[in-house]
Amino acid sequence: MENKTSEEEESKMTELRNALQQGIDSGMVTDFDAKKHLQDLHSRFL
Repeated sequence: MENKTSEEEESKMTELRNALQQGIDSGMVTDFDAKKHLQDLHSRFL
């Protein structure tokens, strides 16, 4: 039981590392408009 849990945790950590690296590799957003983004969120969820 312990071995399976360790394997599952390692798999989750690998997925997390890959997702973090993908975010790092995607670069910085240069044309982000915070006010427009907030308006879009409000129109979709409120």
